[in-house]
Amino acid sequence: MSGKGSGYLKRLLDGATDYIMRKETVGFDKKGNKYFRYFETTNGEKTERREVKWLAGEYWNYDPNDIPSEWRMWLRKLRVDPPTEEELAKSALKSANLQVKVAALDEAERLRQVRMQQQGSHTASAAPDMSRLLQEMKGETPKPAAPKTSQESEPEAWVPNSECAE
Repeated sequence: MSGKGSGYLKRLLDGATDYIMRKETVGFDKKGNKYFRYFETTNGEKTERREVKWLAGEYWNYDPNDIPSEWRMWLRKLRVDPPTEEELAKSALKSANLQVKVAALDEAERLRQVRMQQQGSHTASAAPDMSRLLQEMKGETPKPAAPKTSQESEPEAWVPNSECAE
């Protein structure tokens, strides 16, 4: 059988299986993955099942991060209703804005490292130089704690509901 014919047969068989199991299509994502809901009855108990049919058809070679988080939450029953187009669009916009902010922070950090390297006070590594901080800490003498009053040091001296003398 040729690859084209086997693909047609597979789609036909998948469609028949979906019809027999009464799978309801609830939505699609940007990558073309299809999301289903169906119900199984076991020992008289009706259970909702949710699944995704990958567009690529390679069920063994998928990355769960390819599924938008809203759909992942729906599949894991962390939300009752499937995500709407508006929710998915808003999430995509947030993600794009976040990527822009991360790129700006990465560039600012790269420029900071270049500036520090030019000043000669920083090595090319991304880790901060802690030697100066440690030297300052060694040079400091700890301040003595204030002495406790006799009333603070004796547990018997405290009386509940007593007025504070301050």
